[in-house]
Amino acid sequence: MAKKKDDTVAPNEVPAPVSSVAAPADPVIDEVDFNELLELEKAVKQTADQFNTIAGNIKRLEKDLDLYHNHEKTINGQIDLKRKDLIKRYKIDDQRQWRIDVNSRKVVYVG
Repeated sequence: MAKKKDDTVAPNEVPAPVSSVAAPADPVIDEVDFNELLELEKAVKQTADQFNTIAGNIKRLEKDLDLYHNHEKTINGQIDLKRKDLIKRYKIDDQRQWRIDVNSRKVVYVG
Protein backbone atom coordinates (compact mmCIF):
# COMPACT_ATOMS: atom_id res chain seq x y z
CA MET A 1 0.00 0.00 0.00
CA ALA A 2 1.20 3.43 -0.91
CA LYS A 3 1.08 6.19 1.62
CA LYS A 4 -1.04 9.21 0.86
CA LYS A 5 0.61 12.61 0.93
CA ASP A 6 -0.63 14.62 3.89
CA ASP A 7 -1.76 18.18 3.02
CA THR A 8 -1.81 19.34 6.60
CA VAL A 9 0.71 21.75 8.08
CA ALA A 10 3.49 20.19 10.08
CA PRO A 11 3.35 20.99 13.81
CA ASN A 12 6.63 23.04 13.73
CA GLU A 13 5.67 25.11 10.69
CA VAL A 14 3.58 28.25 11.11
CA PRO A 15 1.63 29.41 8.09
CA ALA A 16 2.48 32.95 6.88
CA PRO A 17 -0.17 35.43 7.97
CA VAL A 18 -2.09 37.17 5.23
CA SER A 19 -2.07 40.93 5.78
CA SER A 20 -4.57 43.26 4.37
CA VAL A 21 -2.86 46.44 5.70
CA ALA A 22 -2.90 49.29 3.19
CA ALA A 23 0.23 51.34 2.52
CA PRO A 24 0.51 54.24 4.98
CA ALA A 25 -0.13 57.77 3.68
CA ASP A 26 2.83 60.14 3.20
CA PRO A 27 3.63 61.89 6.47
CA VAL A 28 3.06 65.62 6.66
CA ILE A 29 5.93 67.66 8.09
CA ASP A 30 4.99 70.20 10.71
CA GLU A 31 5.54 73.83 9.63
CA VAL A 32 8.00 74.50 12.47
CA ASP A 33 10.13 71.50 11.53
CA PHE A 34 9.92 72.41 7.84
CA ASN A 35 11.10 75.98 8.53
CA GLU A 36 13.95 74.69 10.66
CA LEU A 37 15.07 72.33 7.89
CA LEU A 38 14.78 75.13 5.35
CA GLU A 39 16.98 77.40 7.48
CA LEU A 40 19.56 74.64 7.87
CA GLU A 41 19.65 74.07 4.11
CA LYS A 42 20.14 77.80 3.56
CA ALA A 43 23.00 77.76 6.08
CA VAL A 44 24.63 74.85 4.24
CA LYS A 45 24.40 76.69 0.91
CA GLN A 46 25.82 79.86 2.47
CA THR A 47 28.70 77.88 3.99
CA ALA A 48 29.44 76.26 0.62
CA ASP A 49 29.45 79.70 -1.03
CA GLN A 50 31.84 81.02 1.62
CA PHE A 51 34.09 78.00 1.10
CA ASN A 52 34.19 78.61 -2.65
CA THR A 53 35.02 82.28 -2.07
CA ILE A 54 37.86 81.37 0.28
CA ALA A 55 39.14 78.73 -2.14
CA GLY A 56 39.21 81.34 -4.91
CA ASN A 57 41.11 83.75 -2.66
CA ILE A 58 43.63 81.05 -1.81
CA LYS A 59 44.23 80.32 -5.51
CA ARG A 60 44.85 84.01 -6.21
CA LEU A 61 47.19 84.27 -3.21
CA GLU A 62 49.10 81.19 -4.39
CA LYS A 63 49.68 82.88 -7.74
CA ASP A 64 50.82 86.07 -5.99
CA LEU A 65 53.13 84.02 -3.76
CA ASP A 66 54.66 82.31 -6.80
CA LEU A 67 55.25 85.70 -8.42
CA TYR A 68 56.87 86.96 -5.22
CA HIS A 69 59.18 83.92 -4.99
CA ASN A 70 60.22 84.29 -8.63
CA HIS A 71 60.90 88.00 -8.10
CA GLU A 72 62.89 87.22 -4.95
CA LYS A 73 64.99 84.64 -6.85
CA THR A 74 65.68 87.17 -9.59
CA ILE A 75 66.77 89.83 -7.11
CA ASN A 76 68.97 87.35 -5.19
CA GLY A 77 70.59 86.35 -8.49
CA GLN A 78 71.30 90.01 -9.26
CA ILE A 79 72.75 90.49 -5.76
CA ASP A 80 75.05 87.49 -6.23
CA LEU A 81 76.27 88.82 -9.60
CA LYS A 82 76.92 92.25 -8.14
CA ARG A 83 78.67 90.72 -5.12
CA LYS A 84 80.99 88.72 -7.38
CA ASP A 85 81.70 91.84 -9.43
CA LEU A 86 82.54 93.81 -6.28
CA ILE A 87 84.83 91.04 -5.04
CA LYS A 88 86.79 91.16 -8.32
CA ARG A 89 86.81 94.92 -8.71
CA TYR A 90 87.75 95.91 -5.14
CA LYS A 91 89.72 92.77 -4.23
CA ILE A 92 87.54 92.01 -1.23
CA ASP A 93 88.40 89.03 0.95
CA ASP A 94 85.47 86.72 0.25
CA GLN A 95 86.46 84.25 2.99
CA ARG A 96 85.27 86.67 5.67
CA GLN A 97 81.70 87.85 6.02
CA TRP A 98 81.23 91.38 4.82
CA ARG A 99 78.50 93.90 4.10
CA ILE A 100 78.33 97.33 2.60
CA ASP A 101 77.64 100.15 5.05
CA VAL A 102 75.11 102.37 3.32
CA ASN A 103 75.97 105.51 5.31
CA SER A 104 79.74 105.42 4.83
CA ARG A 105 79.63 103.60 1.47
CA LYS A 106 82.42 101.27 2.60
CA VAL A 107 82.88 97.52 2.89
CA VAL A 108 82.62 96.49 6.53
CA TYR A 109 83.86 93.07 7.61
CA VAL A 110 81.60 91.34 10.08
CA GLY A 111 83.07 89.35 13.01
